[in-house]
Amino acid sequence: MSKFNTIPSQKQSNLAGGVSYRNDAKHELAISVMSSTLGNDFFYESEEARIVSLENLSKELIESNNADYVAKCAIYARHNANLRSVSHVLGVNLCEYGTGSGVIKPAINRLIKRVDDMTELTSLWNTKHPKSMIPNGMRKAFREVLEERRFDSYQLKKYEQKNAKVKLKDIIRLARPSKHLELYKQVLDVNLPKIEQLHTSIKADTDIQETFIELAKANKVGYMEALKMTPKILEGYGREETLEYWKEILLSQKMQSRSGVLPFRYYKAYADSRKRPDDAVFSIMNRGGIEALKEKYTARDVYKEIGDTLEEAFTNVTQIDPLAHEGEKVAILIDNSGSMGNVSLGLSLFAHSLILTKAIIENVGCENVKLYFWSDICEEVNISDNMTFEWISKHSAANRATYVNMPFHRLIEDKIAMDKVIILTDCQMYAQGSGKETFKTYADQYKQTIAPNTKVLFWDLAGYGAGTPIKLDGDFLEISGLSDKLLSIAPKLWNDSDALVKEIEAVEI
Repeated sequence: MSKFNTIPSQKQSNLAGGVSYRNDAKHELAISVMSSTLGNDFFYESEEARIVSLENLSKELIESNNADYVAKCAIYARHNANLRSVSHVLGVNLCEYGTGSGVIKPAINRLIKRVDDMTELTSLWNTKHPKSMIPNGMRKAFREVLEERRFDSYQLKKYEQKNAKVKLKDIIRLARPSKHLELYKQVLDVNLPKIEQLHTSIKADTDIQETFIELAKANKVGYMEALKMTPKILEGYGREETLEYWKEILLSQKMQSRSGVLPFRYYKAYADSRKRPDDAVFSIMNRGGIEALKEKYTARDVYKEIGDTLEEAFTNVTQIDPLAHEGEKVAILIDNSGSMGNVSLGLSLFAHSLILTKAIIENVGCENVKLYFWSDICEEVNISDNMTFEWISKHSAANRATYVNMPFHRLIEDKIAMDKVIILTDCQMYAQGSGKETFKTYADQYKQTIAPNTKVLFWDLAGYGAGTPIKLDGDFLEISGLSDKLLSIAPKLWNDSDALVKEIEAVEI
């Protein structure tokens, strides 16, 4: 029997002010985890409220003998979805309420992929319990990680955090490892060998490109560092060695896979590079005495080569099972009302929706997709070719109201039958002046009059915090969050609405 489609036990008022239906706690936690980037407040919900919601759900599950599920959610977030901060929140919740469950130590152990996972977990615990030592389960997990020497001296030095509230040497003192004492004495004495990193090697008078080349040759440039280096590549254009090393790192599938970089960061790097005016690029060229470049390249060529590399890396990381089968038609309806201009992780929710749309189109094909922007109007958008980062950069949310009848009204008016309909929005699911007529009201009308077999996916980019805005059943499915992992989960949800919970339950602790 499906858990996702069960009759809700309780009506609530959600953050958009309308009727909300609560899923069972397992599904609710899974949805909340996948929607928790924990980097910015959203229009309808603060980060603090989201953390409280996660804590309440974790406590509810742990008290009903499901501590293992909370542990698996944390591990899934850290390893499968690359959502680091939310895994720390769940890890601390497990320590707070899961005493005696037997899963705290192994779960915390699995959450530690980087050295600073230990300092982050400790800092969060200290913030919530300033007068209490970290729990034994957490301390023993730290000791296991240190005694197996999961991290070498380079990684320990990289995350030494000498100026942070919780320093690496504090972790050594708390864990008291009994092996590799010489190595950890160097941490305590602040005497680890110096390391070369791109961001620490660049000084005011440093030649950035020379530093980059030198470290890249020695394999000392991390994937994220290279990605963040993107705007600086403009200054080094014409030095082919700089560009080639940068491209080699960005297009390395091995480094890309290990980095866990989320797809939106490729567009963010592109957008950051575009902030430099064209004349600044030529000014740099002139100062470098490379006038010949102006005959060979224009500023647009600079942007294009960098953009092409970032787009190729984006395509590599978003290879997914398609959301539609061959020949199926898909309508993507993007909310571009004012609240979609709200920023998360450095980009507007509207930009995030276009990035997700790009990933979908690259796996489905333009010829099978109709794209619409909607607010108090609904307009079809031409996508004759794959969406490029340049195309995305030219579009932004409109300062308009939201009428949820508009997208389906347009499909009904044009008598367009689609196999799949995907709605990308941010909790804007009620008709103007009504808390009763929802997106599903109009989707039902569309199914009844135009396309009875259409499958509908409602994607909330911001998350709800308290229940879901509609009762989901049959061909209507809801997901939330910014993680690209959802792109591979969505097709499974159409076949099995318990798919996400099953994936989490399959995690080994």
